[in-house]
Amino acid sequence: MFKKRGIVLNIFIYTAFLITLVIIISFGILYMVLPDYYTYSKNKVLRANADALAETIINAGTEKELNYTIMEFSLLNNADVIAYDENDLLLVEMSSPFNLMKLNSQNYLFSIEKISEISEDVPIVKNKTLFVNRKSDMAIHLKKEIGNLGIKYIEIIGTMQPINEAKNVIISLMPFLLIVNIFIALIAAYFYSRRITKPILKLSDTARKMQNLTPNIISGIRTKDEIGELSENLDILYQKLCSNIKNLQDEMDKVSELEKSKTDFMRAASHELKTPISALNGIVEGMIDNVGKYKDKNRYLRESKKLIDSLTKLLYEILNASKLDTTENIIKSEPVKISELIKDALEKNRLFIEEKKLDINFEKTDIIIQSDKKILDNTISNLISNAVKYTENNGAVTVSVTDEGECYCLSLENQCEPIPEKELRKLFEPFYTRNYSRSRNKSGTGLGLYIVKRNLESLQLPYKLENTKSGVKFNIYFEKTVR
Repeated sequence: MFKKRGIVLNIFIYTAFLITLVIIISFGILYMVLPDYYTYSKNKVLRANADALAETIINAGTEKELNYTIMEFSLLNNADVIAYDENDLLLVEMSSPFNLMKLNSQNYLFSIEKISEISEDVPIVKNKTLFVNRKSDMAIHLKKEIGNLGIKYIEIIGTMQPINEAKNVIISLMPFLLIVNIFIALIAAYFYSRRITKPILKLSDTARKMQNLTPNIISGIRTKDEIGELSENLDILYQKLCSNIKNLQDEMDKVSELEKSKTDFMRAASHELKTPISALNGIVEGMIDNVGKYKDKNRYLRESKKLIDSLTKLLYEILNASKLDTTENIIKSEPVKISELIKDALEKNRLFIEEKKLDINFEKTDIIIQSDKKILDNTISNLISNAVKYTENNGAVTVSVTDEGECYCLSLENQCEPIPEKELRKLFEPFYTRNYSRSRNKSGTGLGLYIVKRNLESLQLPYKLENTKSGVKFNIYFEKTVR
C-alpha cells in the first residue's frame, strides 16, 4: 500500500491515530456521562410531566377519567403513581400499580394480601400505610398536592433501571464497536491521506522533472487553495527559468559566433597584411642591395609608395571594422534624412563617377527615418563606393527610396555582370573579393560589405542582396517613424 515512509504514510498514521483516539474518548465520555445525564434528563422531564398530571387530576370530573389519566402517565413515563386520601391512606383504585395488575389479569377482585405477594418491587400495605420497597438510588420520588375526588396528594416514583441496562449493553458492545470503528477509521485515513497528498506528490514529481530541465513540464494543479497557487507560481517560475536559460544560451551562441568571427577576421587580416608587406620588404631590400631592376630607385620608390598607401587604406578599413564590436560603437537614435546621406556619399565618389562616365539616377526625397546617423552614413557610403567601383564604364547606378506600406525601402542598383547565387552571401565575409588575383588596386580591401553587414545588424535593419536583369541590387528596409 505504501512503497516507502513518506508524507502519505505519515498522514495516514496520524489521521488513523486521531480518529481512533476520538472514538475511544467518545465511548469513555458516553459511559461516564450517560447515567448522570440520563438522571438529569429523566428528572427534568418527569417533573414537568408530573406538574401536568397534577393539573389534569385537579381538573378531572370523574374517577374513570382520573384512572385513565394516571394509567397513561404511568405507561408513558415508566413511573408509578400512588394516590392517598385525607387520612394518608392508600387509594388502591386510584394507584397505577394496582390498576395495571387489574388490567392485565382482567380480574378486578384483588386483595391487598395477594398484591403484596406478586413482587417485592410492588408497593405493599402495612397497617393501612403504603411502603415502597425500592432502592433510593434507583428511583425518583415526587409528591404533588391534589385535593380532588377524595385524593389529597399523589406520590410519583420513577424507576432508573433502564440506564443500568443501557450501561451493561454499552459495555458488552464496546469491543465490537471499537473494532468496527477502528477499521472504518483506517479506511477513512487511507483515502484521506491519498486525497490530501495527491497534489503534493504531483508537485514533488513535477519539481524533480524541472530540476532535470525537462522541457514543456507543468504541474497543472489549478485548485483555488494554497496548493493551486503554489502550483501556478511554480509553473510561472519554471517558464521564466527556461526562457532565461534559452536567452542565455542564445547569448552564448552569439558570443561564440562573435569570437569565431573575430578569430577568422584576425587570421584574414594577418594574411591580407602579409602580402603587401612582403612585397614592400622585397622592393626595399632590392633597392638597398642595388641589384637588377631595383637599381631604378625612382620607379620602385613610387611602387613602394603605392604599396604603403594600399597598406594604409587596408589598416584604416581594419580599424573601422574592429570598432564594430567595441563600446565605441554605441547606437544613438535620431531623425535622419536619407536623401542627405545619399547626396554626401555621391559627392565623395564624384571623381570616380566622372572618370568612369557613370549615369547616376537619384530622385531626392524628404523621407525621414529614426536611426544612428553616423553608422547609417558609413553604411550608405560603403554601398555607393562599391556600386561605383564595380559598375562598368558608361554604366548606370540607380538610387531610390520607396514607400512599401509598413516600411521604407532604400534600393541601390548598379549595372554589372550577375553574381552567382552561391557567391552572394560570401560577399559579406571579411576580405572576400571576386578578384581571385587578390590585387587590391581594382577590387579594394574586401571589407566594404562586411562593414555594411555588421552596421545593419547593429541597427537591426533588414537587408537583401539580389541579382537583377541589369546587375545587382541592394535593399535596406526602414521602419516608419511614428509621428
